[in-house]
Amino acid sequence: MALVVRLFGHCRQAFYQSKVDIAKEVEHERKIIEAVREIRGEDPGIDGYKLWVMLIVLFGRDFVPGRDRFFEILRRRGLMLPPPKARHTTNSNHRFHKWKNVAKGFVPTAANQL
Repeated sequence: MALVVRLFGHCRQAFYQSKVDIAKEVEHERKIIEAVREIRGEDPGIDGYKLWVMLIVLFGRDFVPGRDRFFEILRRRGLMLPPPKARHTTNSNHRFHKWKNVAKGFVPTAANQL
């Protein structure tokens, strides 16, 4: 192990410390996911940004990762909501008038007749 670690320019302690750091990060992420699932249990339609703000209020800024990292965690676990569908409605109260088709039935016999 010492030879492999030396090849990468680190000491053995750095290798084992990185394993401990990864374990802490996984545990921290698990706590965040549990909190998200609990909140989503009460309100399933709440979006990611509101979740992020709620967790900051509940646990403090030091516990919750940044917004983009938080979204990445949610995406990886499949907890992001699908994007909302665009809603289009017809606006019948506009200033553009619908004119009668005066060329209906007209058959031009030469250029520039219509």
